Amino acid sequence: MDQKLESVSVNKTGDLEVREELSGPGVMEVYECEYYVHSILVKRNKVPLVAAVLGNQKDDITEVVFNKLRDEDYYLADLMDLLDSKLIAYAYTAQVDGVVHFRP
Repeated sequence: MDQKLESVSVNKTGDLEVREELSGPGVMEVYECEYYVHSILVKRNKVPLVAAVLGNQKDDITEVVFNKLRDEDYYLADLMDLLDSKLIAYAYTAQVDGVVHFRP
């Protein structure tokens, strides 16, 4: 991908929200659009499991996830694959050409 922008936060109910925006020619090859936005929401009770699989339960979860995603070769899809492999549930949304797709 040519450009990626991530945001990681914990909302007021304690859920972890991770959003990634991708753009550039590589996005066209993978997602068949020039701009792709997707995000996950991990419920509060699963957040400690995310920290555990990322190997850091001491630091703030937003910093742990953001630092992982800062690696230019690590994407939200990689994090989702990791969570899937550990059976950690999350809700997923994607915005493609102005249409929002949702997977609870």
